[in-house]
Amino acid sequence: ASALISLADEKHHSVSAVERDGVAFGQVRLRFDEPGSAEISYWLGEEYWGKGYGSRVVGDYCEKAFLDHPEITRLFARVHKEHRASQRILEKAGFAHVATDGEWHVLERRRQL
Repeated sequence: ASALISLADEKHHSVSAVERDGVAFGQVRLRFDEPGSAEISYWLGEEYWGKGYGSRVVGDYCEKAFLDHPEITRLFARVHKEHRASQRILEKAGFAHVATDGEWHVLERRRQL
């Protein structure tokens, strides 16, 4: 997590720690490679899985991303086809499946106009 969070100083990344009661238990990140788009990725400590944190973190971070970066019209994520829990987290946060690239599903969420 520390290595990923240190990327926040890079121009093409925005990385935040995920905390509860002052204890970091994960991270969420945006990667800016395409104009108008950003890729979101995240992870949570295993002891926090299955408790609804992922859905809240991703949903809240997407809202913040659209507010903080008005140039972004599309957020997307790549999820391994067998990682159904992560796909559900993204779906609950408003993402929809748009493509499959080998072993990976691509999901996206568009800015609401």
